[in-house]
Amino acid sequence: MKKILSLSGFLVALFLLVACSEEHRRVSKGVPYILTGTLWQDSVTVDSVVTLMVDRHETCFSVVGDTIPEFEEIELPVMQGRFSYEGHAPIDADELFIADQHGHVARLYGTSGASLTVEVLSTGKVEVSTSDSSALCKALLLRDSIPFLDSMTVRRALGKLPESAKPAWLTDCIDLELAQKSRPLHKNFRLPRTTVALSDTTYGFLDSRPESLVLLFWAAYDSASVDSLKVFRQIARDYGLYTDAKTFEKDKSPTRSQKAHRIELMSVCLYAADSASWQATVKDIPGKHVLLPGGFAHPLASGCQVNRLPFLLMVDRFSNYQTHNQWGADLYRFLNRTPLNSDLNKHLSVR
Repeated sequence: MKKILSLSGFLVALFLLVACSEEHRRVSKGVPYILTGTLWQDSVTVDSVVTLMVDRHETCFSVVGDTIPEFEEIELPVMQGRFSYEGHAPIDADELFIADQHGHVARLYGTSGASLTVEVLSTGKVEVSTSDSSALCKALLLRDSIPFLDSMTVRRALGKLPESAKPAWLTDCIDLELAQKSRPLHKNFRLPRTTVALSDTTYGFLDSRPESLVLLFWAAYDSASVDSLKVFRQIARDYGLYTDAKTFEKDKSPTRSQKAHRIELMSVCLYAADSASWQATVKDIPGKHVLLPGGFAHPLASGCQVNRLPFLLMVDRFSNYQTHNQWGADLYRFLNRTPLNSDLNKHLSVR
């Protein structure tokens, strides 16, 4: 069977929260699966690497009470536009996430004895082919189709598959995606009840706070999302945030607000090669910064239904949804409605 998925389609389904149990920790070699791929290259990019992240559904770790899958990261060399990998699925199926240096991504599944091929096209689309026609493969592809199907259709199709094709981690993922689909981002949406680690403390998204919050989700492999981080510099300058409060009154930016506001900026990195490279990227960016363990599988990312990068989400000081993926003038219309920083504004008026 063959399918062609776009970048956003892949990101919808990436890194979902899965459950672990002791039976998932057994190791069974079985027949290996073979992955081969071709990567479109121009005259500038001759040879490179692709990043392969493997979730084997057998090891998990916990972050502030949330169970999150653990991924193995593998760098695959690309020689003359080709790469390959041989793996074993110790449980039911390995979930494979592939990212190249241009931000093209793909997700596919390695089951025992399967032959997988991936082709990254010049348009950024990824063509995936597999020889696997097993019931498990059908269940996995059904999960990928959830964004395009109604819940009843998914449930009926899943019910026709044998129990052997429905391991607990997969049914948990399907239940989670269907639940998320039933509550899309709108005015009744609130941030999930979860916590992230900052450099010296933790941040609870449902804790009381005086500021509105702007969340920017990004990943190191996506150049557009890395570039979007600079919007935080503009917001801090125009609304008198952080160290920019000292120069707010004298700033000559044409987009500068007449009043200082209370806005918290938080960048959320879903993938970085290591913590050092992540810290180097956000070093001069104002706001709070989080390297999210588990990436797309973390309850914050999955709960906010991050389905593309960059992904910008705005909530009020009570963590209620306001808008998302608004940029430029639309973003500033939201920012202009955020609470005023009365203390700073009073100090400036006295001067």
